[in-house]
Amino acid sequence: MNKRASHIVLNLDDSYGGPARSIPELMRGMTSSDWAHEVVSLRFKNDERNELVERYGLKSITFPAQLHPKLAYNGSIRDYLVSLKPDLFHCHNIWNYVPIVTQNVGTQLGIPVILSPRGTLFDWNLKRGYFKKKLYLSLFGNLIFGGAAVIHATSEEEVDAIRKIAPRSPVALIPNGVDTGEFSELGNRHDHKVALNLNSKDRHILYMGRIEEKKGLAILIEAFAAVKNQNQDWQLLVAGPDYSSTYSVFCRNLASRLGVAADVRWLGMVKGDSRRNVFGASDVFVLPTQSENYGMVIAEALSAGIPTVTTVGTPWSVIQKNGAGVIIKPVVSELVVALEQIFAKNTLELEGMAEAAREIALQNDWSRPSSEMLQVYQWVIGEGSKPDFIF
Repeated sequence: MNKRASHIVLNLDDSYGGPARSIPELMRGMTSSDWAHEVVSLRFKNDERNELVERYGLKSITFPAQLHPKLAYNGSIRDYLVSLKPDLFHCHNIWNYVPIVTQNVGTQLGIPVILSPRGTLFDWNLKRGYFKKKLYLSLFGNLIFGGAAVIHATSEEEVDAIRKIAPRSPVALIPNGVDTGEFSELGNRHDHKVALNLNSKDRHILYMGRIEEKKGLAILIEAFAAVKNQNQDWQLLVAGPDYSSTYSVFCRNLASRLGVAADVRWLGMVKGDSRRNVFGASDVFVLPTQSENYGMVIAEALSAGIPTVTTVGTPWSVIQKNGAGVIIKPVVSELVVALEQIFAKNTLELEGMAEAAREIALQNDWSRPSSEMLQVYQWVIGEGSKPDFIF
């Protein structure tokens, strides 16, 4: 009989960002094993969907968020988790009700809990809402971190961040992966630009991600404005949900004030064929983020063969090392230099960068992360030896 893992996450709508893609991909990668998987989440709107859950036919149940959305509460979740009685819980959240109820139920029933903080313990994140998070840790930190059988990190930087909060907890270092087949059949950029009603003679910078301060869109708009006069054939594509309406308005006003509003196209949340067209149409990908535990969209840009500019706040130093792009600090001046370097490259040089990007992606597919997480599951339930990537 299959063993059962219950994944619990705050929200799994496509707009939720990286976890909305990495969790279904991880579940899919482990489905062919002796484990059955289900994901439990809260929904904040009735029309929420997850493209990958539907595409892969994954088992999923959602509960409406009650009270204020930031409380992420629904009393029925506890009863449902108790009724499941899986072999383990895998919680993909902190800073809300979800990990509290998961650990409570796990302790009550003697079911081990694996915790994936998903990049929420980096210094930049901790400084946002500092006093609320300090209170949360004082009330629930020992329960959530001390009670976890294993804490999952996706990068060495995240291991260090976890160690500051939970110095004695076992930590499994397992990076995410990327679906290398998603962009294997992209056509030429001209066709993808036409499909999006873009000028096929223009070249396009892509920003994709939640529109929030952490991701650095304002930095990109300022840098783009600084180089635009000397590079009239470049346009900026912005794809992603408005995670912060205040910040979104700020960025739109910034583009207007700097005189590049007509050169920025706001695409909103893109899915399916539209999403593939956006990647296929883009000549450069830029994410000037403050921090990422992995950065799913970075991996996807590499898989699509797009020269990439991102920051030292990500675990992607290999991008510059292997000639697939540039790694910078998340500041305007460094991004200006990086863009000028890429704009100056000829077609052959850009094609070389694109090939280097694809090679990096091929070395980071989901086969290894899925296999390693299964080893963690087996060890946690006492049916396997301790993997050498648990510290």
